[in-house]
This record gives sequence, C-alpha cells and structure tokens, in this order.
Amino acid sequence: MYIFKEVILLFYSEGDNINKKKLIKNIKIYGTILILSTSTFKLVDNNIYSYDNFNKTIESEHNINELDSYVLQGVCKVDEYYLVTAYNSIKDNYSKIYILDNNFNKVNEKKLDTTSHVGGITYDDRNKMIWITDNNGTISSYKKEDVLNEEQKIYKNRNIYVGDHLENISGQRSVAYIKYYDKKLYLGNYNWKNKSILKEYKIDEFGNIDHKYKIIKLPSFVQGVSFYEENDNKYLLISSSTGKILPSTLKIFEYLEDNDNYQENELIKYKTRPMMEELETNEDKLILVYESNAKIYESIINKSQNDIIKTNLNKLIKKL
Repeated sequence: MYIFKEVILLFYSEGDNINKKKLIKNIKIYGTILILSTSTFKLVDNNIYSYDNFNKTIESEHNINELDSYVLQGVCKVDEYYLVTAYNSIKDNYSKIYILDNNFNKVNEKKLDTTSHVGGITYDDRNKMIWITDNNGTISSYKKEDVLNEEQKIYKNRNIYVGDHLENISGQRSVAYIKYYDKKLYLGNYNWKNKSILKEYKIDEFGNIDHKYKIIKLPSFVQGVSFYEENDNKYLLISSSTGKILPSTLKIFEYLEDNDNYQENELIKYKTRPMMEELETNEDKLILVYESNAKIYESIINKSQNDIIKTNLNKLIKKL
C-alpha cells in the first residue's frame, strides 16, 4: 500500500468482498481513509473501462488447488500446456512451476533450483527454451524437455545477468517479468513514478542473447507484458497492479517497432480486481494470473478469488 499526501484512497469492487475492518487494522493510518466502490465507475477519461466492462469479456475462470504457501506469478503457453510460476512465501524455500493442460487442470508441478520471486516465464519456441526471471537481475533458461518430463526438480542450463537499468522500488536490480516475441526477449522491472523500463534483446537461432538492447519506457507498476496481432494490427498489452486493494489495470497500446515510449496514449484500458500478475496471449485469448488467492492474503480478502482468468481479446479490443 502506497501513501500519498497523507490520504489513502481505497477503490474496491462489491464482488471482491474486502473485509474493511481487518483492512484498517492492517494499515498504519497517517491520514484519512476514503473508501470508494468501483461499482459506480463506468467510464473515465473516455478510455478507462470498469470492472463490469472487463467482466463481459471473461470466458472462464480457474483455480490451482493446494497452493499452500505458494504465490502465483508468471504464465506462458508451451505446446498444449500452460506453465505458471510461483514463489514460496516461506523464505528460503524453492520456487516452482505448475503445469496445466488446456483446460487449466493441473497435470504436474516442478521444483526449480531457485528461491527467486519468479515473476515472469516465457517460451522461445524456435530454440525450445523456457526463460524464467531469477535473482539479482538475472534470467535463467531451461530446456523444454526438462520442464515437461517426469522429474520433480529441474535445473537451469544457463543464467544471464540483464539487470542494468532494471531497478525495483527498493533500488535493487530485479527482473520482474519476461516475454518472448518475434525472435526477441522483452524483460522489465516493477517500479513507480514512470520508472518502469522494458528492455528488448534480440535472440538468435541458437538461443544466444545479443548484448545490445533497446530501452522502452513503460507506465508505472508493470507486472507483465504480452503481444497480440489482429489482421495488420499489432498490440502491446500491459498488466499493472499496486497491491491488495487498489484495482489492477489492463492497458492496451498500438505496438510500433520504432516506438520507445508507452507511458501514455494507450488505446484503451480496463479496471480489474487487485493483484493481477503476468499475462499471456494464445490466439484470440488473453490469460491473466492473479496472486490474490494465496493464503498469505487471507487476512484482508475474505472470499477466495480465482487464480486464472481467460478473456476474449477481440471483445477487449472491440471498444476501440
């Protein structure tokens, strides 16, 4: 929770069932608390749509059972599977990957050789490599065959430092999310006050990353990026969230090869429930992962939320 000018503005949805009494006990109050219901939001600034508008695009919602102390973070599509990363809220314990089928049923889970936050995961289908964000400004690659085999623990085959320019809110070098698109790796940080950076790296047919990179400016509090092509149009999708209470935001920009600034002038954006993490496109579907169902957040959010939402991209973009 971030406090500005000694006023905390809490926006919540009626459907989110926030326990306001428990919430207030969990916040050190410096000033006034103003609680506004997002059910009254309909349209703001001509291109910001409410929960209701977003919910109309949802096709299905899903849960990963038995999360225990794990907190969901990244998502990517690999062949007929979805891979979802999670870190352990109990420190010094391994992170993991949940392997889900096309209907989001869990078929397996894998221990990773890291205790990283694993905020991002992506698949390079040309080199059959899966990339995951790791500790201290690094990213690690895993062979697809290792991730999808029957072994319960998998090991990285390389670890690369890419942390320059990627400072998090605490000032540490940290890669928060990652996405493979058009023979390039896109990776960025989670920061605020227009300090979010996306780095674009070219990656060759052997899986090697070019040391040269392009810097792209993004809005604040970015949790993930993805790309979508429709006819001759290309879009950049950005998920943004700021904590347990404030709504998350899905922002859609026109993607242009020569553009290096996506901090404003989005085509459209939607409000959705808090704690949205990484996102993935699969044909005309958009898959969104939320961390709000984790047990460590039960003291504030009473009602269990669904971990994964599948929406229709054409419906999201239809309002443009």
